[in-house]
Amino acid sequence: MSLLVYQIILLTINNDMINQKMNNKKYILECRQVSNEDIDQLFKWTNDPLVRKNSFCNKDKIQYNEHIRWFNSSLLNGNRVIFIFFMNQEPIGQVRFDKDSEYRAEIDISVDKEYRNKGLSSDIIKIASSKYKSLSQETLIIVAHIKPSNINSLKSFQKAGFTNCKTCSYKNQQCYELTLK
Repeated sequence: MSLLVYQIILLTINNDMINQKMNNKKYILECRQVSNEDIDQLFKWTNDPLVRKNSFCNKDKIQYNEHIRWFNSSLLNGNRVIFIFFMNQEPIGQVRFDKDSEYRAEIDISVDKEYRNKGLSSDIIKIASSKYKSLSQETLIIVAHIKPSNINSLKSFQKAGFTNCKTCSYKNQQCYELTLK
């Protein structure tokens, strides 16, 4: 077991998330930073119709060559960290952090359609946020922007401890802004 997976399991135990149940079964979420082997999985998730609908940027299907450029530049970008999550060795979602100032980072999440509406998103957000903050020596504020129509995401971020919900304009669209300090 890799050190990162071991740390996440310990983090999960410390936050009592190991006792969460889905369909009356306990589950353990594992995560690691993305690597080259994850390019196709992230491509699949990015073109999921619900992910495209909730995107603040391009609503159109992403072309593979465009995704390759984005993915490769993401791996080299010192202000971006992407975690991929697993349950029973199956990839179930990703969380991306983009540091946009010295003390602030933007969070983005997508969960595989087979694992949505099962109560996993808030745990994924908690684990990813804690792990991301542990990588930084600065005090970071993590900011989430959520479309008003994406009520499930709003509830997941609130359950994960994000507060200060307010409305704002983000990328020329009205949204909710929540923060985690």
